[in-house]
Amino acid sequence: MFTLQNKKAGLAPVLAVIILLAVSIGSYIAIERTARQEGSIYSYITKPLPRSPAPSPAPAPIGTGIYGKVTTEIVKGPTGRIVPFTGEVIVKSYVTKQEVKRLTPKADGSFSISIGADSYYLVPAGGLATWAESYPKVITVAASNYTYAEVFFASAMQ
Repeated sequence: MFTLQNKKAGLAPVLAVIILLAVSIGSYIAIERTARQEGSIYSYITKPLPRSPAPSPAPAPIGTGIYGKVTTEIVKGPTGRIVPFTGEVIVKSYVTKQEVKRLTPKADGSFSISIGADSYYLVPAGGLATWAESYPKVITVAASNYTYAEVFFASAMQ
């Protein structure tokens, strides 16, 4: 015989799943809002960005180095837009964490730099590299090859 007591026992797992789902979604929203509102000017995002169809990257230069594009996000209120990053960028060795070179991307955010075979990461210059150094996107350059890299520096809310 099925009683009210049995019905309540059957609902407990369902309610637990619903509560866990609500807490997970709430936590995700809170983390996203906090990441955009924290005091750091730039943070480093490694997840791929949604983008419209774009032409394939330019052919690699001859030699050894890195080429690609650097972008950032300008956030005003609840919305943001992706724009080319045109500030100075520091190339650091992934192994030693020491600065190797500096570069300034073109107006469209594209760059190309000759550099030896090794592992590197890029950070914005001017003391804005806190997140970029905490979570570096490793760019591994092989000898006699240019490696394509797309790097994104997320900005704080304005």
